Amino acid sequence: MIYSESKERQPDVIQQGKAKLINFNHVTLPRANENGEIETFWRCEQVRVSAYASRGEVIQAVIRNKYSEPGEELALINNMLANPDDETAQANYAEYQLRRQLAKSVADSA
Repeated sequence: MIYSESKERQPDVIQQGKAKLINFNHVTLPRANENGEIETFWRCEQVRVSAYASRGEVIQAVIRNKYSEPGEELALINNMLANPDDETAQANYAEYQLRRQLAKSVADSA
């Protein structure tokens, strides 16, 4: 996955010419600085798409940030279909479905 880290929360969308960076899943991370003091950093996932990307293209970019190859998605789906009672297959499929929901939410707000 591609992440961005900084001392401040990154904007959800950053225009960069003919592209835009979409930041999501913002979390804070405590980290010791060079003096041993604890500072708070922000980390988020980040995808780069065309400034004119469609909703579908944004959804695909968010999904690809976690599942970089289409075959990964197909394997998750096929494992669930082939082994519907397998707890690992169920957990992986549920995680994939959550990612799809997140991708749609990110696309709707980008």
